Amino acid sequence: MRNRKKDGIKRGARRLAAAPLVAVLCAAAPLTEAQVIEAAATSPSVRLSDAHQAVATAETLAASLAANPTLEWRQERPPGTEQKIDSWSFSIPLDVSARAASGRHLGRARVARTGAAARRAKSDAIGFALRQFYQLAGLRERAHLQAEAQSRFVEAARVLQRRSVAGTAAEMGTIRLELEAEMAHAALRQSQAQIERLHEGLARRLGLDPKT
Repeated sequence: MRNRKKDGIKRGARRLAAAPLVAVLCAAAPLTEAQVIEAAATSPSVRLSDAHQAVATAETLAASLAANPTLEWRQERPPGTEQKIDSWSFSIPLDVSARAASGRHLGRARVARTGAAARRAKSDAIGFALRQFYQLAGLRERAHLQAEAQSRFVEAARVLQRRSVAGTAAEMGTIRLELEAEMAHAALRQSQAQIERLHEGLARRLGLDPKT
């Protein structure tokens, strides 16, 4: 009976050795809130919206400019004289048609529309990034607590193992603590996977390298 008890204690020790404490955080350092806001404000989706606004502004400005002026020089000789007279003419083409005015109004409306879209894209990008950031912070805090709980279960099980060897504690208590430690280990691994997945998704959305 005592040999079987010792064998059970040894198996428990091997299970604890096979379930080491898992690192809580991603390999990459967590982004700060300021870094998330800055990166979101210049993310690919925001830059694309800004580019649309810049194109609309440039096209509207080009359409509102007057055509290039022309300068013309002429030299004439009045009939019956030997004298030559120089003449200069300067002209600027003006388009005062309703079509031109309508085009200018449409251009200004497009600039306003793309400007509003760019502001909305920036606001949406920052809002989404911050929600992901706070979710990541919560997951990391939970993982820290799970790691602390697992560490305490492991240490308590080791104490009971030593007492079981000495015959001052029941082996069942050690097994129960080992199971608790393994469950905490599994929960911690799940949190770790969620952290890494969320971190990678946020980094890619912000146009960053997930490993930085």
